[in-house]
Amino acid sequence: MSYSGPLPTAAQLRQYEEILPGLADRIVAMAERNAAHRQSLEATVVKGNTNAQRRGQWFAFVLAFGIVCVGAWLVYVGRTSVGLWLIMADVLALAAVFLGGRWLAKKEREKRRQDMIGALTGQP
Repeated sequence: MSYSGPLPTAAQLRQYEEILPGLADRIVAMAERNAAHRQSLEATVVKGNTNAQRRGQWFAFVLAFGIVCVGAWLVYVGRTSVGLWLIMADVLALAAVFLGGRWLAKKEREKRRQDMIGALTGQP
């Protein structure tokens, strides 16, 4: 007999309890500890990913701000064309990253939606 999930069926738990009193409680407690551990790990991963994204955004901001400042300084000292090109390249790069990220997120959502529809209809 096979089943899916962290716990055996109620009938199997009853049989375990008949074989060794208290065994069903131990099995349920083990499943609860396993679920709590898994949830703790998932929370740690989500928090780590959030922190990494926030740190990446700050680094990108500092880098972009620095490039704009260098471009503004170049304009100030008379290297107007180089400074403006640097500023425009920075702005275009930021726009490309932002729009590209949104496009990739949209594409991923569509793939998940198609996978969900396929799973519900039994089609690959």
